[in-house]
Amino acid sequence: FIGLLGPLTTLIISPWTNLDPINPIKLLVVSTIAGGCLGIVLGMTSAISEVHSKSKIYSIMLFPLISLVAFVVSDSNKAQQFFGVYGRNTGLLSYLVLFVVLFASSLVDTDQLSHRVHFGLKVSSSAMLIYCLIQIAGLDPIGWSSFAPFGTLGNVNFASAFLGLSAVSIGVYSLSKKMALSSKLLLGLHQAVTLFVIEKTGSIQGLLVFFLGYWVAITIWLYISKGALIFVNWIALSVIAFAIAVVGFLNRGPLATILYQETNTFRFDYWHAGIKMIESAPVLGHGFESYGDLYTQNRGLISALRTSLGRTSNSAHNIFLDLLI
Repeated sequence: FIGLLGPLTTLIISPWTNLDPINPIKLLVVSTIAGGCLGIVLGMTSAISEVHSKSKIYSIMLFPLISLVAFVVSDSNKAQQFFGVYGRNTGLLSYLVLFVVLFASSLVDTDQLSHRVHFGLKVSSSAMLIYCLIQIAGLDPIGWSSFAPFGTLGNVNFASAFLGLSAVSIGVYSLSKKMALSSKLLLGLHQAVTLFVIEKTGSIQGLLVFFLGYWVAITIWLYISKGALIFVNWIALSVIAFAIAVVGFLNRGPLATILYQETNTFRFDYWHAGIKMIESAPVLGHGFESYGDLYTQNRGLISALRTSLGRTSNSAHNIFLDLLI
């Protein structure tokens, strides 16, 4: 079930049956598979006790418990809290089913699961690349309201980040094995096409994930297989590169033209408003998916005047802030 979860959720869409052709059908798939996982988990209590102690189980169960408390005590619309806002569907249901999948994954043989997840990433990313290339060529048979290489995720940022993530996973996993020349050429082609599609999305998220992911892999490899001097020099160079990248995000330095996007500034506005919401209800929060209802009250004068008073958001664009809210 868990091996099927990633590919099915990533690739399934319903463009001819739903007003939102992306999120509800994906939520349906995740909920269905999580339901199957839950049924199996409830029937294997003895196996659970071998993996997790009672104290650990109690601490793990705090997340769904606190989530349900926040859902009940909040004055926000219950249907919106449960299913999530239109275009996102990251409400209580999403977090509960993902919690079930994560807990079930902790009970599964990790080697077997990692092989299946890796295979699922290869299948889904390859299919995503092919569809994105079709979209780039202007041959998409589906009449979307927007024409861009967003694949089956409905958002260029999501597609870019997913492709960067899958490229790193597939690349590092493959390079850790002995490979024939033909396999190496195929891997190189996959990585090159991925970078091409990411560039066409116009989103830098995929590039950031790609380079950061390979940096982590190289850092671990150097730490394990090379001397301390090489590793320390690598870390020093990395700190300098990281500092240059950060100022580039802030529209400064040599990488500003590559890394800076206006949406970077908007995200600071969204984070600022999210922090204000947390400060006003630090214990029980405002309920799931309530950010959009509270944004204009908490965004501040600078955020309001940065573009226009009409600019709003229904997410803090930060998973930690969204959960705390």
